[in-house]
Amino acid sequence: DGDMPRQPLVSKASFRKWCKKNKMTGIYTFGGNMKLNAFQSGIFNGILGSRIRKNMFTEDSVGDVLMSQYGGKIYKKVSEEMFSERKDEVCFTFTCPVVGSRNSGTTGNPRLLEQECLQKIGISQQCFKLLGLFGSNRPGRLFFDSLSLNFEADANNRGVWFSFSLPKGAFATSLMREFM
Repeated sequence: DGDMPRQPLVSKASFRKWCKKNKMTGIYTFGGNMKLNAFQSGIFNGILGSRIRKNMFTEDSVGDVLMSQYGGKIYKKVSEEMFSERKDEVCFTFTCPVVGSRNSGTTGNPRLLEQECLQKIGISQQCFKLLGLFGSNRPGRLFFDSLSLNFEADANNRGVWFSFSLPKGAFATSLMREFM
């Protein structure tokens, strides 16, 4: 991959030594060892946080990989005009990688941002290849389909009931945090 540095930030030998030291010798993407999947999620959140800090959250950028929040086919945004007619489709969004051995498909500024996040933690995509973690793209923004609020008094004369639906894989706690 021409976008990635040729030399890994962590050597295979030192990475294997680190895995052994941390009792991560039997690596499973699902099941026995969820630490790696949590690590991948942490990187996803870091990339998403960087997009927010760099004002790259509300608009899709040239170089982004786009998809519906419900999954399905992915599209590469190669120009500002591309997909501009889909602005009314609120479920269409940029993706962030659940980093693995494969390239996320982004180019330009979105790709640089991903590389910056990996360099910050001192790891390269080659390390994920050693572990057999393939990686994928997930929607970067999620939109709820419906939201209703009911204000009801509790013992202290206060209370709000929230009712909403989110796409598969979304966390209700993330939405609720925005209201707290």
